[in-house]
Amino acid sequence: MNACLPDDILEMCLVRLPLASLMNARLVCKKWRNLTTTSRFMQIRREGLFQSSWLFLFGVVKDGYCSGEIHALDVSLNQWHKIDSHTLKGRFLFSVASIQDDVYVVGGCSSLTNFGRVDRSSFKTHKGVLVFSPLTKSWRKVAAMKYARSSPILGTSEVNPDCFVFRNQQNRSDRRFYRPRVGGVSDVYEDPHRLSVRRQSRHSLDETDVSLFPSIKPCKFVRQKTEIHPAKMRLPLDFGVACSGVVCHGMFYVYSESDKLVGYDIERGYWVTIQTTPSPPRVHEYYPKLISCKGRLFMLSVSWCEGDGQIGRRNKAVRKLWELDLMYLNWKEMSTHPDAPMDWNAAFVADEELIFGVEMFKIFGQVLDFVTMFNVSDVRTGWNHISRNHATHDLDASSCMTKSMAVLRL
Repeated sequence: MNACLPDDILEMCLVRLPLASLMNARLVCKKWRNLTTTSRFMQIRREGLFQSSWLFLFGVVKDGYCSGEIHALDVSLNQWHKIDSHTLKGRFLFSVASIQDDVYVVGGCSSLTNFGRVDRSSFKTHKGVLVFSPLTKSWRKVAAMKYARSSPILGTSEVNPDCFVFRNQQNRSDRRFYRPRVGGVSDVYEDPHRLSVRRQSRHSLDETDVSLFPSIKPCKFVRQKTEIHPAKMRLPLDFGVACSGVVCHGMFYVYSESDKLVGYDIERGYWVTIQTTPSPPRVHEYYPKLISCKGRLFMLSVSWCEGDGQIGRRNKAVRKLWELDLMYLNWKEMSTHPDAPMDWNAAFVADEELIFGVEMFKIFGQVLDFVTMFNVSDVRTGWNHISRNHATHDLDASSCMTKSMAVLRL
């Protein structure tokens, strides 16, 4: 069959394979490998909607050690795959973000006295940024943050290399900001005090450092020959500690542990305090999670369903999904998660119209995990369990706190 089919027909057959089958097909012969590794092939695969959602679980701990294992779930086939990674061994409390076909691993900690162990008594905080490519199972380093951070809050946004120029009448300086578009991408680093921005364009080949405004904690802007002087990007002083963040409609929304919501306008370069009415009631031990899905802003929080938390009354905690009306700034309850909120650090990510969640907790001496999915375009179907307890019985309970998750379409 291989000898009889023209290359273009063979290419159209291979492009329709699921990712796991495609990776096996590359092992058949050099011709199949060459056909399936070109940029044209990957573009056809993306534009032809032949990709499916893959969830990547990072930060698992075994026998007290940060093993570096990555657990990947093929959602369409409900199959888990384990990827061994020496690069992540010994690192914990890092954050991940997905950009196109890659996962960015940002910051984190590692023990100074017990390499590989989750040891917070003596540890080093990292400022490095690593990029993992699942298609090739390869790692590469990119420009690091200027300052080390553990568990930084990340958001991603598409940007345009062509920028606006705003003139400050007081000091006569130009401020340049980028107009969103389809094409290039950027990832945004955040801590309770400063905002950092990392710039990447997939169309440029060379890498250049640029001058940066000294009032922010920046990374290098890479692969972009443009000088930029951003405005001050300091969070409001009374905002508190940031616990969740996401980009939606060109705004980087950040939620604090004190239930305050602010947004950073990526295009214009300033913070805005957002007053919502009312703020969803929640159990404060569980930090809320912001999610951006189909241009809509959601939040998952834990609240009391019965008894209202009063002593002597029956109390039941539930995890609820809320949506913020971006015009009237009102939170609206969308759905109730089916599982009792036993995971203090549940992870949620969005892919197109789907929200995925993973919860891990230790019970009866074993670590269990549940993966659920919610379609925001069809709220009547509610949440669905798509996977349960795949391999977590080998993991330590500390994995519940150190885990992080990313989603890619592959």
